[in-house]
Amino acid sequence: MTAGMFGKQAMRRGLLTMSLAMAFGSSLPVAAAEAQRESLAVVDDAWNTLRQQARIEQLGQLMAEDFVLINTDGTVQRKLDYLMYLAARPGLSNAILNEESSTRFYGDMAIINDVSTQSATRDGAPWTERQRITRVWQWDGASWLLVSSHASRIPQNQLPNAGVKSDIRTRSQQ
Repeated sequence: MTAGMFGKQAMRRGLLTMSLAMAFGSSLPVAAAEAQRESLAVVDDAWNTLRQQARIEQLGQLMAEDFVLINTDGTVQRKLDYLMYLAARPGLSNAILNEESSTRFYGDMAIINDVSTQSATRDGAPWTERQRITRVWQWDGASWLLVSSHASRIPQNQLPNAGVKSDIRTRSQQ
């Protein structure tokens, strides 16, 4: 079984679980919350995998039409701009590792904060960068859509949470 097939099956399973839990309404609030969290985690992981593989069509399906990306250098890209950028530069990303993650839900909206280590090749030279990432997802009644993403570079001499008390945990701890 390929990773792509596994990802699709896991995404479908997560969405089905969430749909069933939501159908039972308040009689299963804990199950619904867990299903919601699980389905979003699957979609968020798919986002990173699809970016890494520059799979433009599938990425576009995860993005809201008015998607906005704010890059580490402050530049802003809309959905079409970002997809065209990835299509023109395939194979750049070697790895995306989200070391810490916090997910909060507000009705049909969810905010994910990560400390992410990304490595890639740019202009023939390898690079690695740590970033703080914020992604805003919206449940449209059928699927999660990425509305906005923002990345800020973490200086190499700064530990992710130096001097900051945090309740951020890895996904496996949530």
